[in-house]
Amino acid sequence: SLAMGRLVRFISSDAQEGTPGANLLNDGVIRKDFLETGLGSLIASSYFEELKEDLQSRLSHAKRYRPYAHPEAPFLSVQAIWDQFRPDLSRALASLKGQLEVSSDTFDHLMNLYLEQKKLSPEVVRRILMYQMGQYSSIRPDLAVQHEDFSLFGYHNLREWFGDMWIEKTAEFIWNAAITAQEKGFSVTAQEAKADLLFHIEQIRQKYPQAEISLHDQAGRLGMTEKETLDTWQKVMLFRRYLNSVGEAVLLDHLLSKDLGDYAQQTVVADVYSLPDSLVLNTAEDLFSLQYYLDTVAIPEKDKLSLPTSLKPSQEVLKKAPQFVETVYAADVARISRGELALR
Repeated sequence: SLAMGRLVRFISSDAQEGTPGANLLNDGVIRKDFLETGLGSLIASSYFEELKEDLQSRLSHAKRYRPYAHPEAPFLSVQAIWDQFRPDLSRALASLKGQLEVSSDTFDHLMNLYLEQKKLSPEVVRRILMYQMGQYSSIRPDLAVQHEDFSLFGYHNLREWFGDMWIEKTAEFIWNAAITAQEKGFSVTAQEAKADLLFHIEQIRQKYPQAEISLHDQAGRLGMTEKETLDTWQKVMLFRRYLNSVGEAVLLDHLLSKDLGDYAQQTVVADVYSLPDSLVLNTAEDLFSLQYYLDTVAIPEKDKLSLPTSLKPSQEVLKKAPQFVETVYAADVARISRGELALR
């Protein structure tokens, strides 16, 4: 139906993609509700035969894919950056390439890769490479880095990553959940849907103050009227409310019922290890600040990608960056009362 087509179109891209034409009204339905939760994997396994051709195409493309490496210094490469900063991405890519034939696991590997590559944007990869090239006076900079597409596999949106068929099946899942939610007494008004979308827009405005965004304009870019956009988002909100209420055990499709029931009962006990907040690099600026600090105070290793283990003399650092040098003083403190002072 036309309404289903609008839902497919709406969820096919989200604000985090950062590509021209991305749907800024979508806060990440597929990413948050299906990929990060693993629900998307259940859909893929249930409709594997219908998705097999799309998955085979992506597996073949992955096997042919070779990430960028400097033509004269292959150790300056995207693979080396992944190995250092996102080893989980490297492992997921190796797992995908290691598949002898397409299976439902193919989707799981793609899903893991999609989520991992979101944590290290192509632009950050470019900046790291340009910085690293600048550290070697004997290596000629590769000017192609300035224009190279560092998106993994060259994929820029959900359609390219997972194919139209999987997105359509996901939209059907949302649609059926919304219908079931209404039958169970859940409701979302047009006013609620509009308020939620306006909240998304306000979040984007805060992040990009110069951006001119309106609900009407974004709806038009999707080829929808404002009312059609609100109707579409109502479906998503109904799906979310119902799923949040009953959990992943909600039975919407007999093909998914057993898997969803099993999925809802899965638990795990784990020890979680994490760095203190002060040691976590959250942004590219954090990374470059750390690199500047290390270049200033430490003696570089032969392997430029390794963390240094020796410090430069403090006097040398003091001349270049006095803010990084501190002096520790030991002081003896004596105490005397006013009365004792008067007697003296």
